[in-house]
Amino acid sequence: MGRCMQTRIFWPVLSVILFLSAGVWIAFSATSERYAAYTAEKYTSEIIKMAEEGKRTVYETVSEPLTREEEREYSKELLQYVKARMKTGELTGKLFVFSSKFKQVYPQATEEETIPEGLRRACVDLLIKNNDAESIKETFDIDGSCWHVHVTALSTKQNVRAKYFVALAQMPNMSLMWSYMGKLLAGITVVTVCLAAVLVWLAARSISRPLKKFCQLVQSSESGKTFQIEETYSLSELETLKKTYNQLEAGIRQSQEAKERFFQNVSHDLRTPLASIIGYAQGIQCGIMKDPQAAAGIIMTESIRMKNLVESILTLTKMDNQELPLHLVEIDLEEFLEERLDALKGMAGECQLRLETEAENLTICTDPELLSRIVQNVISNCIRYAKQQVLVRLEAESTWAVIHVEDDGPGFMEEDLPHVFERFYQGRRGGFGIGLSFVWSGMDYLGGRVEIGNLKLPLHGAFYHLYFPVA
Repeated sequence: MGRCMQTRIFWPVLSVILFLSAGVWIAFSATSERYAAYTAEKYTSEIIKMAEEGKRTVYETVSEPLTREEEREYSKELLQYVKARMKTGELTGKLFVFSSKFKQVYPQATEEETIPEGLRRACVDLLIKNNDAESIKETFDIDGSCWHVHVTALSTKQNVRAKYFVALAQMPNMSLMWSYMGKLLAGITVVTVCLAAVLVWLAARSISRPLKKFCQLVQSSESGKTFQIEETYSLSELETLKKTYNQLEAGIRQSQEAKERFFQNVSHDLRTPLASIIGYAQGIQCGIMKDPQAAAGIIMTESIRMKNLVESILTLTKMDNQELPLHLVEIDLEEFLEERLDALKGMAGECQLRLETEAENLTICTDPELLSRIVQNVISNCIRYAKQQVLVRLEAESTWAVIHVEDDGPGFMEEDLPHVFERFYQGRRGGFGIGLSFVWSGMDYLGGRVEIGNLKLPLHGAFYHLYFPVA
């Protein structure tokens, strides 16, 4: 047995929330270190860029080669330039200047706190190792602190006061930061996940409760407690499901009621011919019938009537189950209709049966026996209500062969028209309620279709249009 909808919604959504929370933690921890390194490198690059601008400003009017004294003077001027820029506070980070002999000349102890001795030695070692390079980038870990170093140097062989410009920026200690912020973030995450879990649970419950109630109503309808569901739901999907169920349930009830009416009508209609058959048979057996041949004829007529009813019901059942075998042959519709009308003249009485052909040599591929029963049902229905005649016309419309059957009777009742093809439906003057439903099912089974209606004024009567695909 499957789980309830509430848990099926809750656990996947909660899993997604936990996955996203873990993803945020991992992404933050992975990117924070990169961001710290990027920020330190950005600060040192800005300071070195300022020093490079100072070089261009100081040396832009200088002509080569320079004397020793000139190089020393220009070096001092550049040192004053960077000092002035650093004092403005526009740049973040530290700048240290070393002479050609790797002596720190900026900042002085009176101007700013001196550089940590370990870092100063590391910078001096870096300058000694790369004394010919004009630009150096390096990262140092000194006493648990991580520093990003960016160096630019003057391209001179002379002993000048300001040759190496070292920009430094300290990167924050991420492990220390996580030790401070970890508990806070963990608490926030736990509270957020718990709150989200409660909200998801309530949201899932708001969906599952009306659905569970809907299922209970449906189950109660099975036991006969109720039929139509009148509840109003906030979910549009449940409203649609409710309407669909109500329509289905109404259709089932109508079908059951129609079947009950059908069996009542059939039992009533069968009781009369059965009573006649039994009565005349007993009369013949007892020898009280003056004309046994006439009695036998009545018995035969009633028996055929019962046989046709039973065969129609059985054929309808087979067509509904797609179990009726078809014996398809090509037939000429005009010849077929002439034979059918000749066979039905006996039951027409004083009603005239007339055939008009507007298209010749119309051939269709069909089952003659089933088609014969369809045509017989239509024409016999017209004969029942016709006053003087029943007109049968045969014509072609595009790829269809059409049989038009019209009578001059009162036509269909307007309230009966939407229901004439319904199984077991009986109008005011209807029979068993399966004649026209047999026509509809039979035409559909043969790949055709049927249309009915009343003739337009000043004409009166009913019409039937039977459409068959031309062979």
